[in-house]
Amino acid sequence: MRMPAIPNALEIGLRYHQSGQLQQAEQMYRQVLQVQPQHPDALHLLGVLAHQLGSTETAIACITAAIQVSPNQAAYHNSLGEVYRRLEQWQTAVRCYRQAIQLQPDYAEAHYNLGNALQAQGETVAAIASYQRALAIKPNLAPAHHNLGLLVKQQGQLTAAIAHYRQAIAVAPAYALAWNSLGMALETADQVPEAIAALQQAIALDPKYPEAHLHLGNVLKAAGETEAALASYHQALTLKPDWVEVYFTLGNYFKDQGQVDRAQSYYEQALAVEPEDGAVRWNYLLLLPVLYDTPEQIDHWRQRFHQGLQTLIQTTDLETATNRQQAWCGVDYTSNFYLQYQGKADYDLQRQYGQLVHRILATRYPQWTRPLQRQAVGRRIRVGFVSQHLREHTVAKLFGGWLPALGHREFEVFCYYTGKTADRVTAAFQRHSDTFHHIYNDFEHLCHQLQGDRLDILVFTDIGMNAESYKLGALRFAPTQCLTWGHPITSGLPTIDYYLSSDGMEPENAQEHYTETLVRLPQIGIVYAPPELPATPKKRAQLQLREDAMVYLCCQSLYKYLPQYDSIFAQIALQVPQAQFVFLASPTPGGFVTQQFQQRLHQAFADWGVDAQQFCVILPRLDGMDYLSLNLAADIFLDSLGWSGGNTTLEAIACGLPIVTCPGPWMRSRHAYAMLQVLDVTDTIAQNQQQYIEIAVRLGLDAQWREAVVAAMQQGQPQLFQNHTCGQALADFFRERARKHP
Repeated sequence: MRMPAIPNALEIGLRYHQSGQLQQAEQMYRQVLQVQPQHPDALHLLGVLAHQLGSTETAIACITAAIQVSPNQAAYHNSLGEVYRRLEQWQTAVRCYRQAIQLQPDYAEAHYNLGNALQAQGETVAAIASYQRALAIKPNLAPAHHNLGLLVKQQGQLTAAIAHYRQAIAVAPAYALAWNSLGMALETADQVPEAIAALQQAIALDPKYPEAHLHLGNVLKAAGETEAALASYHQALTLKPDWVEVYFTLGNYFKDQGQVDRAQSYYEQALAVEPEDGAVRWNYLLLLPVLYDTPEQIDHWRQRFHQGLQTLIQTTDLETATNRQQAWCGVDYTSNFYLQYQGKADYDLQRQYGQLVHRILATRYPQWTRPLQRQAVGRRIRVGFVSQHLREHTVAKLFGGWLPALGHREFEVFCYYTGKTADRVTAAFQRHSDTFHHIYNDFEHLCHQLQGDRLDILVFTDIGMNAESYKLGALRFAPTQCLTWGHPITSGLPTIDYYLSSDGMEPENAQEHYTETLVRLPQIGIVYAPPELPATPKKRAQLQLREDAMVYLCCQSLYKYLPQYDSIFAQIALQVPQAQFVFLASPTPGGFVTQQFQQRLHQAFADWGVDAQQFCVILPRLDGMDYLSLNLAADIFLDSLGWSGGNTTLEAIACGLPIVTCPGPWMRSRHAYAMLQVLDVTDTIAQNQQQYIEIAVRLGLDAQWREAVVAAMQQGQPQLFQNHTCGQALADFFRERARKHP
């Protein structure tokens, strides 16, 4: 059989190639080369085909041979770049693409491919420029729009990213990858219904797209559609059974729900696939419940945490880049937040955890762990405050009064807000700052900003609330670094020098509880402005409360209530027949924690022969004004034992509620105690559990005494609210520290 003429043979081979008949295409290319061994187009196309089939050595050999014969063909250099890109030999790939562009400056695909290689090397700015050049030449190049969207999103340009994804879809409506990316961006922009619709469209276009199923599950979970979210996660696993990320996501989902047995199972399945995955391993070893059923459970999980922490300390090897990355992922995705809610002494565990985190961060960012000196003398003292909670949040309410207390003639105030959404409280912090930075979800950008501002003093409001706060606290950005009691526990970090606390809340031996040097600011340590109360508060009926009830407000997060104290409520109910105990549901998804707590109450009441249903109500989470209405509708505030209410107690006092509290051995159990001491109303401070019950019962039965207590509290409020002595003491401390670092 005669071979067609070479041009015809190439054309036939190319048609086979384009239709996916690769074997026939290869035969035609090789027939051409039998006749003309140095035919450059045949060599190039055979190399492209080999690249498609994964035969990279053959691909390189063929395309290189084509270039040797015809070195000025831009397409050949571009194709060779694609082979090297698959091999992740990025620099060689970049050289190939640039050679193609030099030969043909308007070669849009080469600019696009160059952008991909630069992106892989982390050269974001250069990659963006390459994508933009590709689109200037060929505006309808959908993948360039998509990848440009990915990069500008990384730079915080969310609106621009969404626009690029939409342009990619306008060009290629069946582009499932772009629909997926659009859905993720819309979710970040809090456009949840639109995000769900985009991800569903990605799945409609490609039902076997596991990433889209995973991302849809994440958005559905955030929207509270838990059953649908689980279905999406399981569909992702069906398509990709060994996908560690989905097992990890499911583990986190059930951990957040408080279902630790199920969480543990999913973490174990993830570790079976990838035993060294740092994020999974840390979460598995340091797993803790949200709520406990018995004191024995607390002991069991505490011991498990201790063993897990020792394992991490002993096995965290930072000698190789891989090991360092796994350790970073462990720190990045893990928090020990719930450890402190076990009612135990945490100094040793916090110190060990803090030292481990610091070791990992110091290895990754040695430039941000060196000791610092004050940069300049004669200028104002630069004080920074960093928090994820500079919004309508307890932390902002507690410490917002510190900023106006610092005179701006002497102090230059910097604020670093790392949360996602801003509100009127955020705006207030901005007004009281000389410089305000809102940096969300960009850790290194935040670190560079902190370093560049050359602070004298940096205050962390709440280390321990999340993983980011621990990572940031493990580094050094100011000569003096302080922590305060937004999360009232020692950090254990060697980079935190001082703990700004309250003299009234600390016991005599308090320094033993901190790795930091303790600073006892006077009274409650803060300048607190009482809340603005609702002009028309809701009535009891609107809040699902009985009109004839003696309402005991028990408004703490449910994980603050330890099982050994559940019987308190039943014993009060036995003596106050009209008692109604009001709790607030847990915000954790699925309602599992709330149901678990409800079952605990029912058991505790049953043990005392009382029906919990007659006395207890668990209300849904309330917004600010409805919550204050609840305080105004209640009669008595019952402080939680083991972890006292801070802002909640102050708001209850502002609403005229008598406070029943029983201080413990740690600062976190003595907030209400200190507030009552400042008010000079100590009759409702119990020394033990039995006395706590007696005080609560007397307040419920003796209206005259209850009213006298409330009147005395109101008389003392000027000493508690807006007490500028605390602000003056804080300023004095900052001055003294600035002098220590000339």
